Amino acid sequence: MKPGKLHLAAVIAIAACGHPHAPTIGNAATGAPSSAVAWALLPPKGDGKALDALEIKVSADEAALALAAVPEDVRTNIDEGATPHYYDLDGDGRFDLYLYPQVYFGPSSGFIVYIRDAAGLREAFGVPGDWTIVKDAEHVLLSYDVLIIDESFESGFRHALEYRLTDHRWNVLPSTFGALKGLVPPAASMARKVTLAATTLRATPAIDDTPTPKDAESEQRTTLRGNALADYAAGAHGVALAEQGDWLYVGLDPAVRPTATAMQHGMAETDVELPEDYESPAYKAAQQSLRSPVWLLGWVPKRAVTSP
Repeated sequence: MKPGKLHLAAVIAIAACGHPHAPTIGNAATGAPSSAVAWALLPPKGDGKALDALEIKVSADEAALALAAVPEDVRTNIDEGATPHYYDLDGDGRFDLYLYPQVYFGPSSGFIVYIRDAAGLREAFGVPGDWTIVKDAEHVLLSYDVLIIDESFESGFRHALEYRLTDHRWNVLPSTFGALKGLVPPAASMARKVTLAATTLRATPAIDDTPTPKDAESEQRTTLRGNALADYAAGAHGVALAEQGDWLYVGLDPAVRPTATAMQHGMAETDVELPEDYESPAYKAAQQSLRSPVWLLGWVPKRAVTSP
């Protein structure tokens, strides 16, 4: 992957990342989610040249200092022949975004991403993938679509960042999981918080509970059955982004985990590990749990909405 090459993946997925400057999901006055969070859940297509235009050409001394600021394992794993990239997002002549090219399994190319503001220099994430950027007068919005290794069971996976030009501060936005073979609206037509009754999150706006045939090598699938991505008990909540007929396209907050899901990605950080005995009931139960603190994207019937 060429650093700075930008595109928007066709299918999106989202996860909430813990961070000292994580944005407030809702506006206390209006009940609406913040514009940056709504963008991260269903972003418009970005400007493919915007990130390249913000790159700073550095001297050898500046490059040496920037390299010395990160751990040795980051420096030693830089892709052969590649050089780090440094970006000034607010035009003040200082680095705000640092991309260190890395070699991952496969091999596949990606970045360890560092961000800097008044809180200092810190790692945001490190995975193979591709960028999209949108910039306006208030903020720079960056999304990173993580490489898919195995489409037989991996969900689309996406990270998102916001650099606020008004106060020169980074926010780590929700990251996401979404179905690779689903229907994603081309743009958000709404952004309102919703709470749901017991329901199923689906890849398309239709009910399909066709049993998924077993695979001889793995029981892991992109869906639980038919087009079912995840089952939820009453009380799940998130943001409605678009509608089609009797259905809403939503992003669901990982604060309430699904009772079962097929949505996973091998590059996502997990907080629930799989048991060692892969034939045990505990292993299967863990397989169908949401092991990453991520937002899930998909369709729910309007009748499942209990508030507002």
